[in-house]
Amino acid sequence: MRRECHHTQRALADAQHDHVTGLLNRRTWEHAARTVWRHLDQPWVLGLVDMDDFKTINDRHGHHAGDEVLRATANRLRDQLGPHATIGRYGGDELVFLTTYHTDGDTDQLQASLARPVQVNGIGAVSVGAAIGTVTPPPGTALAAALVAADAAMYAAKRHPHTNHHKSPPADLINPRSRSDLELTEVRPR
Repeated sequence: MRRECHHTQRALADAQHDHVTGLLNRRTWEHAARTVWRHLDQPWVLGLVDMDDFKTINDRHGHHAGDEVLRATANRLRDQLGPHATIGRYGGDELVFLTTYHTDGDTDQLQASLARPVQVNGIGAVSVGAAIGTVTPPPGTALAAALVAADAAMYAAKRHPHTNHHKSPPADLINPRSRSDLELTEVRPR
């Protein structure tokens, strides 16, 4: 019985986490973020991280190198954002986080951490970078609207590689809704 329970717990953990990074997978992150969102009573920050030239890393060094870069990036996010952040792999080379008490200075530190080369077994140092889009939405903003704004901020960061991060002002939020309307259907995968 204990063995079956352990196997069931392991299967559940595997189903909820990305197998490369160990972060929450997209579906589980969305569920966790909605749960956290309902209980937040202080300012929060939603961020999207997109790896720069990730396809080039895979093409030049192989998918094992890309996986190591993703794992290193996930670990750096965990280290920089701390244990109370809700972090997930949103898709491909995009990671997402929800946290409180996050400042522009914290984003600068996160950016610097993500820009450090990653040591890949059998290859050596691989240069990496990431664009970060963040938003601090006003109370009552739907999570879906905040994701749209963070996505727009991330693409703005990609257009300005000298900073590589961009904070979306609350006025940029699209279709703000009440806290009870937390469907994420407005965000379309690429």
